[in-house]
Amino acid sequence: MSFYIQLSNPRINTISVKNEVGISKFIEDLFPMETEDLMICWNGVRFSLSYKYDIPIIFDDVIQMINNINSSQKGMLNVFWPSNTFRSDWKISWNNENIQCNTIWESVSGNVESVLNRVSSLECTKDYFIGEWIAVLRMIKKKIIKSGVNPNLILEMKELDELLEARRDDIGYLYTIETWSVL
Repeated sequence: MSFYIQLSNPRINTISVKNEVGISKFIEDLFPMETEDLMICWNGVRFSLSYKYDIPIIFDDVIQMINNINSSQKGMLNVFWPSNTFRSDWKISWNNENIQCNTIWESVSGNVESVLNRVSSLECTKDYFIGEWIAVLRMIKKKIIKSGVNPNLILEMKELDELLEARRDDIGYLYTIETWSVL
């Protein structure tokens, strides 16, 4: 089956930051309500995530999920996505090469939960799965840099930088190096 994330090219707000701020709060402030959404294709079913609302809510969980999968050759992990427009439980298991994700979808933008629950299981390579999520994080970092805000004022920025540096070749299925130069 298929899984990919379409990042789009959301515009950003002009922000002034004088004191340290958590990265999730900064992401929420960075993106306007009316901008392009991120699109996920899960086994042929497409749905959107808001850069302003969904991404800040799931950001820490995405980092933790990637770190857990990266830290061991095989394992199991349960992820509870808490956003009211991306409310899902994922049971993820992996080995050296592959990942399997079994899901229960409760609330998804576009009201496609029943369709998603009919195609709830996903299998792909571990590197591919992580690469799709790394592309999301890479987009967030590019937009943070583009904002002109001092990244030293954004808490958790160092952790994000380290993760992206460790996975520097991951750019997402839909993208090329040239694409990243224009985003």
